[in-house]
Amino acid sequence: MLKIPSLPSDQKAAEIVKKFINDRLIRMMEDIIEDEIAFVMAMSGGIDKDLGEKPLDEVIDMDALMQNLEFAENVSLSYLPDDYPIDKANREFLGLYRLLRAKEEYVPELPMEYVLDRVIGSAIWEVDMINADTEDGLFDDIEGDSIFEGIEEEGELTTIERIPDPDRAVVLKALEKECEELEPPENDEDDYGPEEMILLYEDLRNYREICFWDMDFALLDEMDEEELANSDVSKLMGIGARSDVRTVELSLDDNLKVNMEINAAPWDMEE
Repeated sequence: MLKIPSLPSDQKAAEIVKKFINDRLIRMMEDIIEDEIAFVMAMSGGIDKDLGEKPLDEVIDMDALMQNLEFAENVSLSYLPDDYPIDKANREFLGLYRLLRAKEEYVPELPMEYVLDRVIGSAIWEVDMINADTEDGLFDDIEGDSIFEGIEEEGELTTIERIPDPDRAVVLKALEKECEELEPPENDEDDYGPEEMILLYEDLRNYREICFWDMDFALLDEMDEEELANSDVSKLMGIGARSDVRTVELSLDDNLKVNMEINAAPWDMEE
């Protein structure tokens, strides 16, 4: 589960919001995984009829997918920095997915945060593009109900997904209490109430603000991970070593020793 820095102060409301956001991110990633797998299957001659109908882990061998080079190339193009090593792309993308599925809370590694930012940004971009195409009349000839989930009555897709009741009422009540404890606004027209506050957790456009502890991952657009780890910037910003990779020294003979990276993510070690 993602460790989220910005949550309601009320513990019950925080648990509701935490699960809501995490589950939403899981669904977004599963949609991407299914789309990429469907493309790979189509290129190979056919699509598994259970894809999209059954839980993802019942249809896809995730360990085998971790070794799939085609999948790595596809996700690398859209969700990782330019020139990111293809052989590590699946570790970052699927590692983030496994982190979200874990029971305990974790802060992703920098490349995984980069992936998460791209996943969120891609979903927002898709909504905006569909709305723009709809406004331009691209879908005017489509008959029957809209094929797009999330379309509101006015015919627009939205980045807002409501927390289901009765949980939403619990969160609103907690946020109302938080509002009462704040200093009253100088201008009543600018009143920031519970309904406005809950949009922090319901509107995907706010997730870049609430899901990340900092924006250090953006440095991966300027330098690769190894350069960043050994840079003065890394020391200045307190960027530590990865927690999901261990380096072990292997002795091949008396004169030859090699260092080998072993993936050992704490979220993969859960029982």
